[in-house]
Amino acid sequence: MPTWKAIIGLLIIAVGLAACNKRHTPPPLEEDMLYRVECFYQNNPDSALHILDTLNLSVLSEKERAHYCLLKSRALCNSTFWNAEIDSLIQVAESYYIGQDDKFYEARTYTTRAYACQSLPQHRQLLLDNQLKAKQSIDQCRHVDERLVRFAPTPTTEQDVIDRLKYSIYLGLGNLYSDFGYRREGIEIMKDAEQFYWDKQWYDKHSDAALKLGDSYLYIKEYDSSMMFLEKSFHSAEMIGDLRRQAICHTTVAMHLLYRYEKQKDLSEVERMCLLQQAISKEKEALENPDLKDMHKSFAIDGLAHAYFELKQYDSCIYYAKKALELNGLEMWKMNANMYLYKSYEALGDLENALSYAEKYMDDRRKFDNSGKSVSEVKEEYDRQLELQRVENEQQRKRLTLYLLISLLVIVLLLLWHFITRYRKNKEVEMLKLREVQLQLQSKLERVSQYSMEMLQQRVMDIYCSDSDNRMEQIMKTFDSAFPQVLEKLKAAYPDLNEKECHLVVLNLLRFRAKEEASILNLTENTVLKYRSIINKKVDLSQISAWIGQD
Repeated sequence: MPTWKAIIGLLIIAVGLAACNKRHTPPPLEEDMLYRVECFYQNNPDSALHILDTLNLSVLSEKERAHYCLLKSRALCNSTFWNAEIDSLIQVAESYYIGQDDKFYEARTYTTRAYACQSLPQHRQLLLDNQLKAKQSIDQCRHVDERLVRFAPTPTTEQDVIDRLKYSIYLGLGNLYSDFGYRREGIEIMKDAEQFYWDKQWYDKHSDAALKLGDSYLYIKEYDSSMMFLEKSFHSAEMIGDLRRQAICHTTVAMHLLYRYEKQKDLSEVERMCLLQQAISKEKEALENPDLKDMHKSFAIDGLAHAYFELKQYDSCIYYAKKALELNGLEMWKMNANMYLYKSYEALGDLENALSYAEKYMDDRRKFDNSGKSVSEVKEEYDRQLELQRVENEQQRKRLTLYLLISLLVIVLLLLWHFITRYRKNKEVEMLKLREVQLQLQSKLERVSQYSMEMLQQRVMDIYCSDSDNRMEQIMKTFDSAFPQVLEKLKAAYPDLNEKECHLVVLNLLRFRAKEEASILNLTENTVLKYRSIINKKVDLSQISAWIGQD
């Protein structure tokens, strides 16, 4: 007979072989496809969405379904505004990734939520909150799935994958700080991203980061730093041969020069005129690029009209102001163009044209002032809500302090009562015996309840496997006979549940999987998952479990 050592040895070998077999089982092709989509998604969002729609979700694990939802929500955000589908997809990703060990996808989830909520009224606070959480997550990230390295379109490393997302988040957060007026905070974060992209020679990203830094330094009147980063942005655009980006750098430098012309009152008149001439030169260099989009063309032409007006070269100002009106630019630029035309014609003595454009300018001015008033009201409302939130937080803190003091007082009284009643040992013995009897009785009841639940699950599984047309009706009758009055309690406690949702609650209690529920109810698996999300918000399942003795 084999000895016990031989038996243990055989068991160890069997476990090892099973582990090796499990370890070498290849993942479904759909999982690999998700990581391939992740790697080329940024350059081809439309193709990514098409591929995602063709995948078989039934073979995906819970993790990869969350990954799928995250990718699809990002793809949808490129083509539409915030809607219920995007919100539902992001919620699935959040329920899996938030608070878990995968910090890379936790950060990706936060950035997706931030990107998706840009169209919401309260977007400012939501953007900042989610980007800050994304930064905290990516700072803690140390590893990523090896497929993000293996399927990358160019040779890369695990750290490069992390850093790409990390400094993209830094750049996005810095942009938000600057856009919302916190320019110095934005500069501090964006400088890290700019230096990283420069060191890695990722010139496309570096050009964007340096351009935004130059813009931020301009508005805090650090002109030398502003010009230095604008020149670095142009250099990076030259390194990759991006003519459109070079043109944008030219228009930004021109804006820098015009801003200095208006704000630097300590300069001599000759120096200020020189700034205008340099601005004109830069704007014309930008317009020479045939790939420049209408938005940036409008920006450059508006700058030219402005510069020529300040130089009192009214014919040139009129020429570019009319071109600005022809392009589909911002309303503010059209208002500026009408103003330049009105004042230029007035200076040239053409009162008829001056009056015509003056009326157009005044109409634009009224529209702009009303819009500005609305924006101001929204900002005031937002600030008021922040103040109310601060007051509420302070009151909540005081309430928590009071509750803590009351709890401590109760504990002290309980301890005092405990010490006073210690001498009643006989009663305590009796109570302990009674408690022991109760526990034994409760244990018996739980075993009986567990047994009845197992029997019920076996019966409903037989019904499920029977492929009968009325499986759901049979399951509901079986459940009601096993646990009378539970359905009545459910409908009484949650009167807004419809029949389909009641069926799903019962199936969840019976431990059916989403795929099985879809088969029973003749629904798609995605529809069942959406129903589950709705039910989780409406129903306390632990309470219902307590009714049947399973909690």
